[in-house]
Amino acid sequence: MFLNSDLPNNRGLRRDNILCNLGTNVSTRIPVGFLAGQPIRPAGSMFYNLTDTSVYYSNGIAWIKLINTVAAAGPCIEDADTDTSVCVDDGGDNDTVVMTTAGVVRGSLFPNGAFFTGAGTALGTNSHAEGTGTTAIGTNSHAEGSTTTAIATASHSEGASTTATGTNSHAEGSTTRAVGANSHAEGALTRAVSDRSHAEGSSCTSTGLQSHSEGLGCTAIGESSHSEGSSTTAVGAQSHSEGLGSRSTGASSHAEDNACE
Repeated sequence: MFLNSDLPNNRGLRRDNILCNLGTNVSTRIPVGFLAGQPIRPAGSMFYNLTDTSVYYSNGIAWIKLINTVAAAGPCIEDADTDTSVCVDDGGDNDTVVMTTAGVVRGSLFPNGAFFTGAGTALGTNSHAEGTGTTAIGTNSHAEGSTTTAIATASHSEGASTTATGTNSHAEGSTTRAVGANSHAEGALTRAVSDRSHAEGSSCTSTGLQSHSEGLGCTAIGESSHSEGSSTTAVGAQSHSEGLGSRSTGASSHAEDNACE
């Protein structure tokens, strides 16, 4: 390995350090000093600036920062005005990648595979939190929107003030809650409490195992019960209530449109 500046009788040659015949177990050093006042070198030239401990390269017109190596921030690749960057670690070897655009942190990738964007918190392995005030705690969980929480394994919470606490549960909309395993709550003010329960619409609640409530102000309490429509209630096991203001309370009972059974 040699530099052209090492060649004998090279007064007529360009003095820029050009690396040639790089072998194994050999290292070289780019120019080191203070960049202020340095002339612009030919495109491809590099320089280590002691002022900000950063590496610069020349495009033939200007010196451009390539890597920021400030210890407090960790090594970064950033743009010319330093407001957009990708940084690794924070000086503490925490194996985290932080992405910033226009001076705002847009996302972080953690060593356990958790990823969050915005002002969310991803704590679970391979979890994802996106939005404002979101929290993904469970393994492979996903929280998105505003003040959403996904706690259990493979849980999904999306919208505003939604919570998914059951394994494989899904809460979507506004102020919805999916508590049971494989439960689904969707809409506004809906709750799916039991395993494999489903609540959809507005102010609907499913508390029975495999129960289903859908519509407005409907409630399914019994196991495998079904409540659909407006202000309907299904209390008994395998009961069915449908329409407007209907109520079924016995096992396998059926009520439709203002009827009670």
